[in-house]
Amino acid sequence: MFMASNPSRKETDYLYSLANQHKYGELVQYACNHERASVRFGAAGILSESGRQFKNRCTDEAIEMLIHSVLNDPSNNVRGKMLN
Repeated sequence: MFMASNPSRKETDYLYSLANQHKYGELVQYACNHERASVRFGAAGILSESGRQFKNRCTDEAIEMLIHSVLNDPSNNVRGKMLN
């Protein structure tokens, strides 16, 4: 297990732009599948900040992907952020 740091400013800006455009499916992809833990951590954090907007647009597939990541991501920080 390892700890994730924050993504770069450029990556963070991009992830926030996805949220601002309500592209939550893409954010879920980044949170669950990106090779770098810092990007997964950042995307998970933005999803948790998106609250009701994300919840209202969340698909069953996205929920399954997030549950799988919570159970299997190698980073304690990413898993914790997803549970937020």
